[in-house]
Formats: sequence, C-alpha cells, structure tokens
Amino acid sequence: MKIAVITSLFGLDTKLRDPSIKFEGVDYIAFVEKKHSNCVVWDQRIALNFTLDERFNGRRNAKIYKVLPHLFLPEYDYWFWMDSTHDVITDPKKIIKDYLSDSDIALWKHTDRDCAYEEARIINQLNYDFEDLVDNQVEYYESVGYPKNNGLYELPASIRKNTERIKILNLRWSEQICRYSSRDQISMPFVLWKTGITPTTLPGYANGGLNANPLIPQVRYKGQ
Repeated sequence: MKIAVITSLFGLDTKLRDPSIKFEGVDYIAFVEKKHSNCVVWDQRIALNFTLDERFNGRRNAKIYKVLPHLFLPEYDYWFWMDSTHDVITDPKKIIKDYLSDSDIALWKHTDRDCAYEEARIINQLNYDFEDLVDNQVEYYESVGYPKNNGLYELPASIRKNTERIKILNLRWSEQICRYSSRDQISMPFVLWKTGITPTTLPGYANGGLNANPLIPQVRYKGQ
C-alpha cells in the first residue's frame, strides 16, 4: 500500500514548513514554486506554471495538484491532500483502515453550513472570488436540479483512493473549478452528486468553525 501526503505552495513570501509528525511508510511530496531550504521531510518538486489567466495564476497553479493527484502521482494507492497550513497528526494507515474500507473518499463536514448555494452566497459576500463566476455556477447548478442543503465539506484536507471513480471525480471537479469559481468547496458536493459517490464523513474537523468539536485530531491547523 503506497500512501502520499501531498501539498503545494505558491507565493515567494510564504515558507513551507515540514510536517510536525512523520509517519513511517508514507511519502511526503510538496509541489512548490521554488525549493525551501528549511525543509527536510518534504520531497520538493518544482510545480508547473500552467495557467494563462493571471487572475488565478498562483491559486490554480497550486490547486491542480490538490484536484488531480492521479495525473502527477499515479503510482500511489491513497492520496492525503493537506493544504500547507495543515498537518496529518493521526497515522494515515490507521485512517485508511478505520474509514476507507468501504469508501473511495473521506472528507470532513463543514462545521457551519450544509449547502453549496449558501457557500456561494458567503463567498460573494466576502469577495473571495469574482462574483460573476460564482453567480454563473449557481445558475448552472439550479438549471440541472442540484438540490439545496445537500452537504458541504471543509477541504483544506481530503483523502482519496486511487480508483477509476475517483479519477472521474477529480476530472469533473477540475472542470468546475476552471469553468466557474476556483473556491473548490462549492463544486465538490456537486461533483459527488453527479458522480454518484457518497464520501465517508470523518469525525472531528478540518478547519474549525462555530460548532467545531475536535474529538479526534486527525489533522491540525498549523497556520502560515
């Protein structure tokens, strides 16, 4: 069983930091804009500068590794995505055994909302993305009958198994992010619905929030 913990980091003013815990039998791979000399755990690989749209340059260049790990690391059986702000602090092998025996993907529920439409409203309210892209996305979801209150997930961390269904999900997720908002928490519930995949819901939380209750510390926010 080959397991990769993956992150990516763009932005010359941000430092990559090594994980606080290194688990045996797990590879740690970071796709970066430049090598960070302070890190010894991460296998640092220079990322592709693939996007032509300067509005999304850093965000999309980093996010492609989050969304499409099967294109860059096809040899692994499981991909643990971690934003550079987060750590895995429970042995990935234990998480796989406990939560992915009957599922191809495991996610943390959003602590404050359960609706992609509400997430889109908050994103517009906070000016986190271009409003027209978010509005077009909502209009499309409504036109194809995507239901309200159909679940929402916190996505600084996720766990996926290398299966054909997950590869399709990854590609559809990427399509939504490139076509509409790059805020991927809007599109994940939609592509799960379209693909017919039900994720395992992990206990605890990934990001915190109004109702966060860190019962099982599988990931931890470590900040910038």
